[in-house]
Amino acid sequence: MRLASLFLLKLELQRYVLFLFKTLYFYFALNKMYILNTDINLNNEKATKNYVVEDCIIEIKGHYSPTFSYKIYIFNKHDQLLNQEGLKVHTENLYAPLIANSDRIQFILQQIKTLYQINEPILLIGEKGTGKDFISTYIHDQCNEGLLLTINFEKYNINQLDKIPLNSVRTIKFQNLSRIKDNHDKLSAFIEMCLNLKIHVFVLLENIIQFEPFTSKISNIVELPPLNERKEDIEGFVQYFLSSFHEKYGTVAVKIKDESLSLLKETTYPFNIDDLRFVMKQIALKENYIVIQHETVENVLNVEKLALKALSFKGTLKDIEKEIIELVLKEENFNQSKTAERLGINRATLWRKLKE
Repeated sequence: MRLASLFLLKLELQRYVLFLFKTLYFYFALNKMYILNTDINLNNEKATKNYVVEDCIIEIKGHYSPTFSYKIYIFNKHDQLLNQEGLKVHTENLYAPLIANSDRIQFILQQIKTLYQINEPILLIGEKGTGKDFISTYIHDQCNEGLLLTINFEKYNINQLDKIPLNSVRTIKFQNLSRIKDNHDKLSAFIEMCLNLKIHVFVLLENIIQFEPFTSKISNIVELPPLNERKEDIEGFVQYFLSSFHEKYGTVAVKIKDESLSLLKETTYPFNIDDLRFVMKQIALKENYIVIQHETVENVLNVEKLALKALSFKGTLKDIEKEIIELVLKEENFNQSKTAERLGINRATLWRKLKE
């Protein structure tokens, strides 16, 4: 009798899940449900995913019972008051792997995980392109359920902080604190409130000077090294970039010779991983062989040598200005319209300054 009841319960649950699938089919692509199912299988018992649908966030929690071999999905709807300018809710999966072959990065990751698990606020410092945003997102995905929210003060009005709904938020990342000219006490109070609500806090900065007004609130400082100080990781990044470009652009090259890899390790990357990604993209697009030819690497590096150099601050004011323009141009993928807009000049002026 009991077995019969359990069997009927299992059938009813399967029908209910099937009904939910049919009802929500138009809101969720099958590949996203496949990702959730994969995560459940990997985690054995449960997984959580968040998806933005129109003006709200749908949170799906999947539970697997190995005893009765069925899966239950729980759908929660969260109002999307988090769609203000400067706020971003992370709902997509991290498809890039974590490259951590160097002892230094492994130590830093363990340090961050430890601080995160005991709900200590973390000040994550590193040059542009060192992976601050990626690593903080990775730690959240590995250790937590719930929403990950980024507050970018380059666009967000600090006076709106008290209007952010925090009931489903589990991690908050703060960016561009240097843009806050006043109301420092308001931000400090908000960080303290988040910690009291057991919300994990990351502050992402390029240098400690940007955080000076708030140093009394966060004492856990973790500094990410530049790429040239973690050269053991370059090979992993190179292999990942080649695989990614092969899948995205249909490029041919998927392998690289040791001498070419050594040359890449000897190169200086002012913008770190971002620069290496840019260089590997140019190499992959130009290479016609499965194994990258050393000549291709040399040619690309010679062409990109100017774009990869850091600011020297040598020469006249005009020389330094041109260096800045060239670096911004590279950051904007050589889009002159975006570069001119970012520098606050028109395209004709930009073109003239580049030709001088």
